[in-house]
Amino acid sequence: GLCACALLVASTWCPQPSALFSSSQCALRGAVNLFHAANTTFDGTLNNLHHMALAVGKENNEIYTFREMLKQEDSTEFIKAMQKEADDHEQRSHWEITLRSDIPKGTKTIMAIWSFERKRFPDGSLNKHKARLCAHGGMQQWGINYWETYAPVVNWISVRFLLILAQLLGLETQAIDFVLAFPQADLDVPVFMELPAGMIVNGHDHDSSKYVLRLRKSLYGLKQASANWHEMLKKGLILRGFKESLADPCVFSGTT
Repeated sequence: GLCACALLVASTWCPQPSALFSSSQCALRGAVNLFHAANTTFDGTLNNLHHMALAVGKENNEIYTFREMLKQEDSTEFIKAMQKEADDHEQRSHWEITLRSDIPKGTKTIMAIWSFERKRFPDGSLNKHKARLCAHGGMQQWGINYWETYAPVVNWISVRFLLILAQLLGLETQAIDFVLAFPQADLDVPVFMELPAGMIVNGHDHDSSKYVLRLRKSLYGLKQASANWHEMLKKGLILRGFKESLADPCVFSGTT
């Protein structure tokens, strides 16, 4: 498995970021969040960006690259999140560690990209440190490591219609959040990815460069990830007796 080696260069002392936002900034962020929530619930025709959001300066950006993350005072918390992300992928067998010498001759690997973020509640208080590992889809080659990329997106008219119908008929509605959704779908073609920055193969501290990751699932960032996820979800729903709508390919109906 993979383990984080960035701890060697990051501080082990990790204070919580308690003064990143003033009380007025927290209130502003909360107001903007409520505005977007109301806009989504209403009809989406209001201005997409609230004018008060301009009061939030660049210094309040909390999304970092791997190099930028290492410069943060709470980098140790990000590294813990990085290790959790890698463990989640390995426990679900989203990839397998492969010797570089074993990949087909002439095969080009793609890079792995880290994205780090401090997730916050609407009032600005810290929720958690998040690390997201993505594949560099821009390095993929059509016809070699990806083909189909199109995936339909549900129409908001369909969503509103179903919610109104449920309200009129007294039906229960629920929302489901899929954890690591895209990686649940199998890849249709082989994709080989370099080891993520800051990670080494356990027991091979000095020769991890000999290894690459053969992706078995559709990692975020791959060009075909959306198409593979939709195809898997569609097949799963049809197998359970649901039928695809002719008006909206993202709407399925069925009986229990």
